[in-house]
Amino acid sequence: MKLEELCELNQALKTIARILYKNTPSDRALRSGGGPERAAMRLQDFEGVVLAVRDHMLETVGPELGNFFIRSRSVAQP
Repeated sequence: MKLEELCELNQALKTIARILYKNTPSDRALRSGGGPERAAMRLQDFEGVVLAVRDHMLETVGPELGNFFIRSRSVAQP
């Protein structure tokens, strides 16, 4: 990966991380049955952060990346 692409990727990842972080407490609190306090506590240790990131990867980020790769491959193949 070229340096310019790496910088662009890092900037996009920071933007994505801010959006996901902002949406983690209320999103996760609803699913876990706890209140916002419980969800906010989840992000206070390494395990909680890993679980929150994993949830976002499985539910939002991963499927979108997969769809992009599938569409890109379909376009590239004659």
